[in-house]
Amino acid sequence: MTVRRISVAAAAVALVALTGMGKTSVAPRIVAVELQPEDPSPGGEFIVVTNPGTAALDLGCWRVASSTGMLVVAPPLRLAPGAVTLLSARTSWLRQTDRVRLLDTKRRLRVATPTLTDPAADDRVWFREADGSWHLARKSFGKGVITGHLVTRASSRC
Repeated sequence: MTVRRISVAAAAVALVALTGMGKTSVAPRIVAVELQPEDPSPGGEFIVVTNPGTAALDLGCWRVASSTGMLVVAPPLRLAPGAVTLLSARTSWLRQTDRVRLLDTKRRLRVATPTLTDPAADDRVWFREADGSWHLARKSFGKGVITGHLVTRASSRC
């Protein structure tokens, strides 16, 4: 048997290539949650997700979990760097007090909110501030928000 010696630098390069440790992908960020809309019709509950990274991110087939279960982001949903999407479902999927988790296509947790409570059916929405804290407030999302859909079953593309 022949033993081959390689440098520490070559071993490190091989380790990064095999494990993906060198990837610089940034997880998407949940920046807003509407738990209890003033309009109780389906679709009023939503989350807003942004891509803070420098590369495009495909959220299609990702999962969104809450205390009521798990929904799937309908593909395709490609977010450019800095882009924002508002995800909603045609059914009620959030409770008055809830925690939202975003899982990638391999069902790995990528981001989660703390447990949030919306005490009144009004037009206030939970917003994540730049420092990471959450506040219940009235704010607008501005122009350019991409509409995304949450569905109960994954499509054949997932």
